[in-house]
Amino acid sequence: FHKLVLLLAYKDDRPAGCAALYEKEKGGMNGLYCLGTLAGFRGAGIAKAILRHARSGAVSSGSTLFLQTLESEGLSRLYERSGFKIAYKKDIFLLPPKPTPASG
Repeated sequence: FHKLVLLLAYKDDRPAGCAALYEKEKGGMNGLYCLGTLAGFRGAGIAKAILRHARSGAVSSGSTLFLQTLESEGLSRLYERSGFKIAYKKDIFLLPPKPTPASG
């Protein structure tokens, strides 16, 4: 059983935030991806509510919930206050495109 669920959060009947939740079999690993809140709803607890919902589903199925973030996004504190712990840190490498000769 593998399932990808789009989580949509609404406030006052208006879309306010979303995330993608990848669920595996019970007792496996669930991944939360692309958590985001629309600018007009930031600070209103939308991301916290999405995290609570995803965590509740993982707990009820005996699964581990994980997510990934970049330090530059500034969300580590939110995740830590929501009960997440840093599992490890990794480096991200980039191979930039080759410069093209100037046409002329």
